[in-house]
Amino acid sequence: MDALLDNAKAIATAHREAQRLAALQTDLDMLENAESIAAALELQEEEARNSAVEALEAAIRRGVELDEAEEQAQESQRREDAGTALALTQQQELEAVREDNRLRLLAAADAVVAGEMQKQVKREEKSVAALEERSQKLALKVSEHVSK
Repeated sequence: MDALLDNAKAIATAHREAQRLAALQTDLDMLENAESIAAALELQEEEARNSAVEALEAAIRRGVELDEAEEQAQESQRREDAGTALALTQQQELEAVREDNRLRLLAAADAVVAGEMQKQVKREEKSVAALEERSQKLALKVSEHVSK
């Protein structure tokens, strides 16, 4: 019976040892899985960081593109404004030349009218002088005729 008890004891010890080894193996598997999970999480975090960096780089590139497009638009607007200002200046200069020419023509026309008026005044003065002379002659004749 001792042999039977020793045998049962040996079987129980062997069974406990097998359970302990199974538990250790489970712990070891869990540690390996934990390391795999930790590595997977670390890889996932690294990918997330890389994605964030890539998104940031894309946003920066887009911002630079928008800045360049805005600068081009502003430059185009400046050129257009300069062209408009030049055209306006040229138009104002042309209008000034036209106005100057118009004023010169008016001055020339005034000079012609003034000359014509001066000639007319001289003709009228001659006519008045002739009429006065005639009137004096008539008055003299009338007075000679009345005195006779």
